[in-house]
Amino acid sequence: MQFTTNVQALVHVVDTPTRDERFAEHVNLNDQIDTEAAPANPTASLGRLFGNDIVAIDAKANGSAFFIVSRGGNYVIKAVLQGGKLDIGAPNNVVRFQTGNIPTGIAVRGRFAYVNNEVGHSVSVLDINSNGDTIALNVPSSEPPKPGSHEHAVLLGQLVFSRVSGYPITAWWDSRSATSSRSASATSSPRTPGAPVPPAIRPGSRMA
Repeated sequence: MQFTTNVQALVHVVDTPTRDERFAEHVNLNDQIDTEAAPANPTASLGRLFGNDIVAIDAKANGSAFFIVSRGGNYVIKAVLQGGKLDIGAPNNVVRFQTGNIPTGIAVRGRFAYVNNEVGHSVSVLDINSNGDTIALNVPSSEPPKPGSHEHAVLLGQLVFSRVSGYPITAWWDSRSATSSRSASATSSPRTPGAPVPPAIRPGSRMA
């Protein structure tokens, strides 16, 4: 089995009033990703990562941009409409946002997008008006399982099974557990001076 062959990033379009498929507007994002140039260091870049399993999508309120979640790739990719079809700007203008481990949902609010990371028990905060700036990579959203527990083993198995990219695995449980460990990746991306500050997220809170 080859993931780049057997797992495709398909986005289908449905006319919601009639419930009819809009076949002419269906896209396979991997066809566009395939035109990107390979990055010089694939293990330190999100460039040209194929779409893997697409599990969620949201858009700006005016429909000017869409944000698509790649669960196995640990990223969100930006797209716009071109001729009625989603276009990611390949080969030279693709925008990806790194997320925590195994993202499964996204909500766009104003200039920020909030991504739920199932295995990471966290939320990633993205500045969607930027060129791929993840404001915070792992904001704790719930208590992670203790290392060595059955629940911890289940999450680890899910991480290994679902995650197929070569990009370094980000920390997937937080420092509240004294026995936890971390990868070299930081839990939040540094903000540049003057960068916007997103609304605070409280663990267990609902997003308005």
